[in-house]
Amino acid sequence: IVLGMGYMARIGTDGGSSGAELMGPEVGYKIKDSKGNDLLIQPFSAAISPDSKKVYFTGYHVCRYGAASNNLVTNTGWKTYHQVYEMDLASNEPPKIFLGDPEKSGNESSSFNMPINVFVDDNNRIYICDYLNKRLQVFDQNKKLLKSIAIDYPAYVTVLPKSKDVVVISYLITNNEFQL
Repeated sequence: IVLGMGYMARIGTDGGSSGAELMGPEVGYKIKDSKGNDLLIQPFSAAISPDSKKVYFTGYHVCRYGAASNNLVTNTGWKTYHQVYEMDLASNEPPKIFLGDPEKSGNESSSFNMPINVFVDDNNRIYICDYLNKRLQVFDQNKKLLKSIAIDYPAYVTVLPKSKDVVVISYLITNNEFQL
């Protein structure tokens, strides 16, 4: 069992942590609030490879207006971090950047503009919903781009287990999904 919010927690089938620390490394992205306090932005999406060796995180977004706002993600109170992290599932080391740059959006093949969701299929292909670039990017585990598919505002992706059909859901994301 793997639980990840701001930190990675792992529980083995034997009830222990399978050699990894139960309270594992931070998987969030640290920022400072307006008062200089540390905040840990939690990933919106995570996916585990089929061999259970890797875990990928993305969707590091925050609305600084809090619960009172229902504005669109493109307003000035919104901050997004444009990376996908990768981590060895059995490791106590924090995740490292797989693709993208937290502070810089882009539309090159290995850059993103609001990566919102990640999925790994049975063949270790990594699907990334690149929301504001309006595309679904598919990579192999060596960071090679396999396919880029134009889709308006892809917010969620999965591959159906029996048919292997790729399902992408598009919808308008608002601030109330990512509040501090």
